[in-house]
Amino acid sequence: MTADARSGTALPIMLFLLALTSALAVSGVFLARNALVSVRAAEQASSVEPLAERVLVDAVAQWDTTQRPLQMVGSTQRVGDAASPGVTATVWATRLDANTYWLVAEARGGTRPQLRHRLGVLVWITNHVAKPVPGRAWTQLP
Repeated sequence: MTADARSGTALPIMLFLLALTSALAVSGVFLARNALVSVRAAEQASSVEPLAERVLVDAVAQWDTTQRPLQMVGSTQRVGDAASPGVTATVWATRLDANTYWLVAEARGGTRPQLRHRLGVLVWITNHVAKPVPGRAWTQLP
């Protein structure tokens, strides 16, 4: 190969290496940013889930034996709220029959990404005390 033929390959090789290096740098920044978003979402989820559970347990533990019997069968009423930094939660009670209620708690994060966690529990009232239905009363909701 002559000197003229070799000198023409240096520019394409350098351009290819420059493009490859740029692509690696951009993909590294993209992956680092995605990892940071995932960590933030996991931190927020760790505060959303416990608040939903806590507000639902509080609603069962602090059952209002004077107001709940007045609720119409088939109606839904808001029965509780809670908040922690960046997260709010609400509980609703739906009366299914004379002694059965379906409680749903929803906790929402206030920052992006907006996360929510919903739980439900089926409750029976016996001797003016709210107790979860035996078996699998708790369920996660979409």
